Amino acid sequence: MEIKRGGYTDAEAIAAVEGEATLDLTGEVSLADILLLNAIAEPSTPATGDIVFYSEVVGGLIKLYSKGPDGTTCEICSFTNSAHVNELQLNWIE
Repeated sequence: MEIKRGGYTDAEAIAAVEGEATLDLTGEVSLADILLLNAIAEPSTPATGDIVFYSEVVGGLIKLYSKGPDGTTCEICSFTNSAHVNELQLNWIE
């Protein structure tokens, strides 16, 4: 990759990292539109101080989970597209 003086345009920065298996970011990250998570098998336990978000399809529901460094998995919410179109169920987390 060529290093440019004065920085990169947004399009150049995105093109530079597209296709990377892992993208590590530091600081605050914001999205102007959407974040797409593909359904995967439960990931391995993250390192201390980290948390993993992942989704999976279970019995017709799309479920969003978090997993902490102690291996604890927490279901954050689930979506269904059957009897009640695009119904969202949020779970209370303390």
